[in-house]
Amino acid sequence: MDIYEKTEKLAPVMGPSATLGSTEGVAKEGVLITPSSYVPRENLNDLRILIVDDNRFQRSVTKSALSVKGIFGFGEANSARAAVDSLRENTFDLIVIDNNMPDETGIEFTRRIRQGETGANVEIPVIMVSSSGEASMIAEARNAGVHEFVLKPFSVTTLMERIRTTFKYPRKFIRTPGYVGPDRRWRDVGSFNGVERRTRPDV
Repeated sequence: MDIYEKTEKLAPVMGPSATLGSTEGVAKEGVLITPSSYVPRENLNDLRILIVDDNRFQRSVTKSALSVKGIFGFGEANSARAAVDSLRENTFDLIVIDNNMPDETGIEFTRRIRQGETGANVEIPVIMVSSSGEASMIAEARNAGVHEFVLKPFSVTTLMERIRTTFKYPRKFIRTPGYVGPDRRWRDVGSFNGVERRTRPDV
């Protein structure tokens, strides 16, 4: 059983399903399901990515790794507050955020994004990175509205797989009284098939 299967057993943490009902774009019993505002895309070279991490070296490593894959549009923030400033002044397609931040966790910040409190599009994809792989924390991130989760240390291959999945298979967006974010049925598109740590220096 991988760690994502474990989260499926954490019903008290994860709360009720956010995918009740089947009518897209129509509120039904407090549930609104709409198609993603992001269209599927194969070419990722023109992505604008905001990297939020208080560790300067980690931000540099992430940028360098993605640059090798042909992505060069980056913004950087060393705190949640700096991220808000950047989001209000610039347009980004994706946020890659560390959960362990000095002023606010990545999970808390993602919740604020989904509530429209940061200046970003509430549907902007969020990929969370963390050195903790506890099932309860991953479930909390999922319930905050994170699209993907990557465990540190990670390979560029793993990160790119998460990015490709996010943009190749845009998920429906859910709005309920208790949850705002992407459809949490990750396995429907073959994503989140387990936590992968870097084991080879060349990937």
